[in-house]
Amino acid sequence: MENNAAKLDLDHVWHPYTDMAAYAGEQLMIERSEGSFVFDADGTRYFDAISGLWNVQVGHGRPELIAAATEQLSRLAYYPLNGRSHPPAALLAARLASLAPGDLNHVFYGTGGAEAVETAIKISRQYWRQRGYPERTKVIGLDRGWHGCTIGALSAGGVAEERDPFAPLPTEFPKIPAPYCYHCPLSATPDSCPVETGAALTERILSEGPDTVAAFLAEPVLGLAGMVPPTARFWREVQRVCREYRILLVVDEVAVGFGRTGRMFASEHYDIKPDMLLCAKGITSGYLPLSAVLATTEVFNAFLGPGRELVHGFTFGGNPVACAVALANLDLIEDERMCTRAEELGRDLLDSLRAGLTSVPIVGDIRGVGLAIGVELVTDRESGTPLPIASALCRQLAEHGVLTRPVGAGNVLPLIPPLTTTATDALAVVDLYCSVIRAAATNNVSVTEVST
Repeated sequence: MENNAAKLDLDHVWHPYTDMAAYAGEQLMIERSEGSFVFDADGTRYFDAISGLWNVQVGHGRPELIAAATEQLSRLAYYPLNGRSHPPAALLAARLASLAPGDLNHVFYGTGGAEAVETAIKISRQYWRQRGYPERTKVIGLDRGWHGCTIGALSAGGVAEERDPFAPLPTEFPKIPAPYCYHCPLSATPDSCPVETGAALTERILSEGPDTVAAFLAEPVLGLAGMVPPTARFWREVQRVCREYRILLVVDEVAVGFGRTGRMFASEHYDIKPDMLLCAKGITSGYLPLSAVLATTEVFNAFLGPGRELVHGFTFGGNPVACAVALANLDLIEDERMCTRAEELGRDLLDSLRAGLTSVPIVGDIRGVGLAIGVELVTDRESGTPLPIASALCRQLAEHGVLTRPVGAGNVLPLIPPLTTTATDALAVVDLYCSVIRAAATNNVSVTEVST
């Protein structure tokens, strides 16, 4: 059966975000992994330049995580948290509370990032209902913000290409422009930009009606938009406006938490003190599915008392094996100083990319925080028009033993390696990135040619 896996895959597996008509000609069966590399059925080695799906922080095949899962499986493989508990869930909740910024002392578990987003939306609505403001139901988000592919998460997000196939969405949450200076939709200067000063958020709140807004939801660093780090001023003003209008601040750290940006949580870069913080992906380094919503005591207290419990939950949320793996994963991140490593290596990779690509005319911007890096490709720097050739470049990289996937509008090539990646391996990948991008610019290949 295993030898026939490739045929069974083609016959039966419906892959996410995949053109299934083209898939047969591009099929890649990954059979094993080690460190920063994965191996296909023929034994060919590939550098994992996107950490699975941004989540394999501590590298593949770590025996410490395998042992944690095995030990917990032998003790307690599953029990739900509905009115009961188990030690791994309690220990992990306390650990997360100790690491998180601000007063985030209470943890609600799910199994994935979109579940965490859905949970935060529902908590926000029930919170205000139980505080006596049932009309506070709206969640303001960012254009180009990304929070997952469930209907509620899509409603909160602002990535048109993800939302359009499912329109009309049953709930349409309001948006403000993203703090994406390279593509500023307002043609403003930093000092006068209403996004930077908080004026855009204030205007949106007032236009919606302050008494109808439950929360503001955003990523501390925009991920799917193309590894876009905002300014500290943006987050300072967002927090000021949220406090002024008594709006819950929800920070989505699903893609950038647990050392990815050089801090345990990306919120630390901007001194964000959220009412809720959402995490998943790197919480177990992808070894098992788990997510968590961290909430303040003030939010939690609104759910105390008869008939006030949170009417929400997931069968596998807070699975004991996943929680045990998460605890072991946090040990590795802290003991091996992976946050510091991500910050230092990320800085070196950015420097190398800029040195190799600054003079390339189709490279519009090179940016990142820690080991969340993106190279934005444009038709020309003056217009900044997206050049959607990242998919073609990803295929070329795969032919040279590097796996990644495009982000942005199909025009951002990400570099998101495991936090354990050696500098030698990472810099070799940077050289390859520079080579394929320079070749695309030199050959002057049209968008049509490279996208087919």
